Amino acid sequence: MSEQKSNTLIGLLLCGGLGERMKPFTIDNNKVMLEVGEKTLLDIHLEEFKRANVDCIILISNSKYMPIIQHINQNYPNLEYELIIEESPKGTVNALKLARDLIENQLVYVRFGDNFTSDLTSDKINQSLPRNNDFSGVIIFTKWDKNPQFFGVCQFDERGQVAGIVEKPNIPPSNIVVGGLYLFDRDLTLYIDRIPEYSDGSIVNLLNLYSLESTVHEVRVNRTGWVDCGTPEGLTIVREI
Repeated sequence: MSEQKSNTLIGLLLCGGLGERMKPFTIDNNKVMLEVGEKTLLDIHLEEFKRANVDCIILISNSKYMPIIQHINQNYPNLEYELIIEESPKGTVNALKLARDLIENQLVYVRFGDNFTSDLTSDKINQSLPRNNDFSGVIIFTKWDKNPQFFGVCQFDERGQVAGIVEKPNIPPSNIVVGGLYLFDRDLTLYIDRIPEYSDGSIVNLLNLYSLESTVHEVRVNRTGWVDCGTPEGLTIVREI
């Protein structure tokens, strides 16, 4: 689809949501500044991007971005990054559109700011990141969960391939749920351009478009391989790992 292709790998961190599930901790702070042991979630994401050897880092933040800038200036003074402010959060896809000119024709490794990954998962992710022009589709990182109704849930075809994602279904089609970690091919902007602004901006819409017209590659990790720590319960689990 794309004519000019690059081996550049973009690391994109989504931290523009309002952190409603973590109030009161996020009233005056961005959720990526929440602490896990001696580190913030931001530290963990930046370290993961370094391990993945990304060529460029993009942060998409809400209006509570000053703590992020201050933390980076103090702890990563030589870090080169782009900061995009999302004034009014309208879902993942619309956040990606804000970075459109920076990610066009690039491989894009997307991490949700309120997701945590273990070292074992990080190794598996890094082994899965393609750096060649032949990669097509999107890689999703999944796990088995006893309560899939709280997540995006995978539907599978007769071959066991991902045929679609259902967001927080009352009757889940499986127990395999999708985490906030994705590797998109260089055609990402062509797909996000086709999702209307008036939609809810859910990444599920984007993944299902890929499942219809390209390929959704599944990489499954163990149950604590990634944790949604955007809730007090999830943050407690991460702090105990």
